[in-house]
Order: sequence, then C-alpha cells, then structure tokens
Amino acid sequence: MKWLLSLLLFLPAVSHAQVITGQGKAIDGDSIAMTGFDVRLAGIDAPEALQTCERGEENWACGQEAKALLSALVDGKVLSCHQRGSDKYNRVVASCKAGRTDVAEALVRAGLAVALPQFSDQYVFAEAQAKSRGVGIWAGEFMLPADFRAANPSSVPLVRIEKQPQAP
Repeated sequence: MKWLLSLLLFLPAVSHAQVITGQGKAIDGDSIAMTGFDVRLAGIDAPEALQTCERGEENWACGQEAKALLSALVDGKVLSCHQRGSDKYNRVVASCKAGRTDVAEALVRAGLAVALPQFSDQYVFAEAQAKSRGVGIWAGEFMLPADFRAANPSSVPLVRIEKQPQAP
C-alpha cells in the first residue's frame, strides 16, 4: 500500500514535466531565446558576456567565446528542451538538445561553462574531462561566473522576462 501511495505521489510531478521545442538563439553563454520565452540551461553556469579570463599573461573574452559556441550550437536550429523548473527571472530552466547534442554538455566539455553539482550532477564528469585537458577556462585563471556577477552587478545585462510556455 505504501508503494502505491508513493507511486501516486510521484506521478503528478512526472506528468507536469514539459518538453518545449522551437528555434533557438543564444542570448549569452547559458541562455537561449525561443519563441515567446527564454531558457536558462539547467545544471551549468557559463562566463558572463563581459567576463574575461586569463591564459598565461593574456586576457581573453571567455564570456563572448561561450556565447559564440552556444550560438553555433543553437542559432536557427530546432531545439528540444526538457523543462526542469523556472528561475527568479521567470526563465524556463531546462536541458536542451540540438539534434542529438546536449547543448549544456557541449559547453562544459569545451571548458566554456562550469557544472553546478548542487543542481545536477549530470555535467560533473564532462567538467572533470575539460579540467584534465586544460581547455577553455581551465587553461588558466578565471572567476566563477556567480562570483563575477556578485562582484560586478552593473556589468551583467538585465534579463528579458518573457512568458513561460503553457501546458497543453
């Protein structure tokens, strides 16, 4: 009986999970505009658009490079995004695929985003691989994107607030 009750409590949560499809366009390194709403990629955090990182003695625009890769992955392509929730800016938080490519995983593997294990351990292994290869942000010194936002609140653009997709 307990098993049945547990199952019944679990089913409503599963039935509310929503898959969103549509063309994407990168807003920054971890956010995508889709028709009528914005999507924040779940489980990762990419450098901010104005953030720079260091490689040796050189600064490089790691935030712009993250956005460029996300643009190459999603701009004009049909995405399939599995909604995980929403954030404080009313964006859909989702894991998205462009074809068979997990967009967030591609960013983490390239060293252009960090995994957020406090939300999901899905990208921890990809981050470990990027670190061991010394690619992207792992090739030098960088400030975690969350720390950069806290230290530079005026350099972070305001988020567009769009409506969230409605369940059918």
